[in-house]
Amino acid sequence: MKRSIERITAEHTGQSVETISRDGDRDRWFTPERAKEYGMVDRVVESLADVRPAGTRRRMGI
Repeated sequence: MKRSIERITAEHTGQSVETISRDGDRDRWFTPERAKEYGMVDRVVESLADVRPAGTRRRMGI
């Protein structure tokens, strides 16, 4: 199971299976920018406007 996850993660991140295996064997924390560089995320959300659908207005909550 571990090897399958490493292979899939490598395919999706662009990292080698060896890198994924090595990095997965220890605690590794990423800043948002580093996670993007590594290939773990596609983009870093800076504000709610980055993910709010176009044409929607902000709802006022209580």
